[in-house]
Amino acid sequence: VYLDEPLQENVSTTVKFTINGEQYSGQATYYTKQLEITDVENINGGQFVVHFNQEVDLPTTCSSNDLAKIFSLTKIGNSIWHDFLKGELSDDKKSFKVTLKSKTALSGTYRLKIEGIRALNGKSLADFDESVYFVTDTTKPVVKSVENVTNTLVKVTFSEPVYTSNSYITYTRANGTTV
Repeated sequence: VYLDEPLQENVSTTVKFTINGEQYSGQATYYTKQLEITDVENINGGQFVVHFNQEVDLPTTCSSNDLAKIFSLTKIGNSIWHDFLKGELSDDKKSFKVTLKSKTALSGTYRLKIEGIRALNGKSLADFDESVYFVTDTTKPVVKSVENVTNTLVKVTFSEPVYTSNSYITYTRANGTTV
């Protein structure tokens, strides 16, 4: 039986098909035994996401010390080593977002090493040691939320990590005065 759409890996799917005018349906799963990385993408200048073909056994969040045991990222050509700030597992457990400590934006070709990751089914990821290309981030961060903490303190959350050359950010009111 040929299906109109390919089955997703390791996901039970209801399939419907017709043989000699008779309609049938049932559950089918295309099992992939080996845990694999399907994609690595930079979602902005300070973060990248590793996508897997199945659910991975990683904590919901990881500290920089834990990330250093799993990931290493080095810029090819100048050997700039990047430290990590935090890691976050997606709700579907099939992707993992890594935030860099570095104020240098990702751009160009890097050597990415990943080791010690297991799928929920117990299969280990073959050590990943490959070159990845990150496109230059040209999208400006946007304000996601503003929270009034006190009468003199406001918490602003941006869509991506934001770094300043000084220790504060200025705000311009509608009347043009700077705070």
